[in-house]
Amino acid sequence: APQLSGSPSAIWRTINDFTLSYSNPAKAAGAPLSSHDVEICPLAANGDPVSAGCSSESRVGAPAVDTISLPAVGRYKMRVRVNDELFKGAWGSWSPELLFDNSAAGTPTVSFPVGWVNRESARLPLRISPPASPSPPPSGYRSYRISVDGGAPTTVAADGKGEVGSFDLASLSDGRHLVVVAAATGAGIVTEPSLASSGMVEKDVVAPLLAVSGDPAHDAFITAPVTFALRASDATSGMAT
Repeated sequence: APQLSGSPSAIWRTINDFTLSYSNPAKAAGAPLSSHDVEICPLAANGDPVSAGCSSESRVGAPAVDTISLPAVGRYKMRVRVNDELFKGAWGSWSPELLFDNSAAGTPTVSFPVGWVNRESARLPLRISPPASPSPPPSGYRSYRISVDGGAPTTVAADGKGEVGSFDLASLSDGRHLVVVAAATGAGIVTEPSLASSGMVEKDVVAPLLAVSGDPAHDAFITAPVTFALRASDATSGMAT
């Protein structure tokens, strides 16, 4: 079977350039080897070649090594047959999977909270879904990269068939934070900065400070109405009521 050079077959490549080597059949006598045919086929979900989508090319000589380009992004396999000047040879075994995906990553869908996040709502993570467009890349979405206030990104996995990610809001300090989310494909291509999803997350889990004045002295006898003055303050989110 043809052997793939470079990174393992399980790794998606972003450059459409695959070098494969193979063994030519032994020729004890007869016509010399003069050409070879390369067949490239897309794969079904179970990994089997789909004959309807195959393409083939005849090449001069029998060099035992070939550099090929795939017809489009996706999963493929290739095989070779070597010919002499009189007869076509038999097709060899299929190569390992050839994975190519240079698709751009779209804008992830993020459910940013509306209003201030308090202690209770901070327990709910920020939910991240894969981009609605363009269509999903063949390699899928592997992870999301979250940057807070322009800092170094944190990577969270895209889990399951839905490729959904989540970010822990409890990790944010109190205050207003600009959160920027980018998606990364299985081939490692990340959403362009101009297409990243961004939103403001406002968090305040500290209760307001309450000051009371006008209260009588301890153990004092009260002979007239007492008026209490209450003053509350919150340095982060302010007071609503």
